[in-house]
Amino acid sequence: LVDQRFLLFRDGDAVRSLDLRAAWQTVLRQRLAVPDGGSRPLLVPERISLSPALHEALTAAGFEVDDLGPAGQRLRAVPKAVSYTHLRA
Repeated sequence: LVDQRFLLFRDGDAVRSLDLRAAWQTVLRQRLAVPDGGSRPLLVPERISLSPALHEALTAAGFEVDDLGPAGQRLRAVPKAVSYTHLRA
């Protein structure tokens, strides 16, 4: 493991690397692409500020986002494929 991000491994005579962050993003993207029965509401909706493009992308991915006009947006629910632990950094 290099810099808590890259995994190095041998493949025959070659040494390969795997970007763990990119791999995890791929896993999440694949999970979101498979509809599994909707979303889970948040216990406390979160006020957020999104660009129009990101708002559209999240809505298309199954997130429930209310537009509050100039006050931003409110995230009400997340797809079942996303665990709550992935929402906070």
